[in-house]
Amino acid sequence: MDSSFKIRTKDDIDKFVSAESPNINVNRRLFEIVTICMVHGPCGIINPNAPCMKDGECSKQFPKPFREETEENVNGSPVYKRRCIEPVRLGKHYIDNRWIVPYNPWLSKHYNAHINVEVCASVKSVKYLNKYVYKGHDAASITLKNDDSVNHDEILNF
Repeated sequence: MDSSFKIRTKDDIDKFVSAESPNINVNRRLFEIVTICMVHGPCGIINPNAPCMKDGECSKQFPKPFREETEENVNGSPVYKRRCIEPVRLGKHYIDNRWIVPYNPWLSKHYNAHINVEVCASVKSVKYLNKYVYKGHDAASITLKNDDSVNHDEILNF
């Protein structure tokens, strides 16, 4: 990659990745996409049975703490700016920037989808990228059950 395109500073990170809810008055469409697609949870005390909960805590470390500015390269990854804002009602819960998954505004608006974007600036980024290549295809396990039958033949059902 050409040196002029590399993400090196906090300002570069903030140009490409946001972990804040956009202002509804400035960009309503992006606000709607982010609040629908880029909000984690609810989990924690609000919803202790959420799939991300492991041993009573969110495995993704949500809610994240508020930050006034992005901090570069903490263990190879930045800690994104998440300013304290007035909570927004989303369903029956109120959310603020602590619950926003990092995203790229252009990609979110273009694809109208959940696209988690992170800046990886360490050797750990190689592992991060390769784990998706070797992750394997999606799989599901189902069980067919016939309540009227006393003898259940798994081979025949398969």
